[in-house]
Amino acid sequence: MKRTRFYVKRDRIIKNGSLIELSEELGISVKVNDLEFLMDFVIDKKDVRKWTLNREFLKVYFLRTKKAVSEFKIQKTEISEMRYFDIIKLKTLLNKRSEIKFIPENEYYLLVLNKIQSIKQ
Repeated sequence: MKRTRFYVKRDRIIKNGSLIELSEELGISVKVNDLEFLMDFVIDKKDVRKWTLNREFLKVYFLRTKKAVSEFKIQKTEISEMRYFDIIKLKTLLNKRSEIKFIPENEYYLLVLNKIQSIKQ
């Protein structure tokens, strides 16, 4: 599983940048109103060798879809694999450091999953 990261140029609105990324990396077309704002998140990455701090400000959106995984056209250079999980099962896998390889930012994923559970209908 890979989290999509992108850098929005000044002339792009965040949501429109998200739509572009969804199209490029997942091969799907959605409308701005299909995205539900979930949360803001900040990730700090320190490079002690260079004495630098890379701070990423993330806006996280939620997209409800009934598309099958086979309907997505994933960009292989950005995403290695895509599959659906039950939220509770995914949280268990993240907490156990399972055999499935995730980007090592479990705190971020768990916060997002908790937020999704709070709005899930």
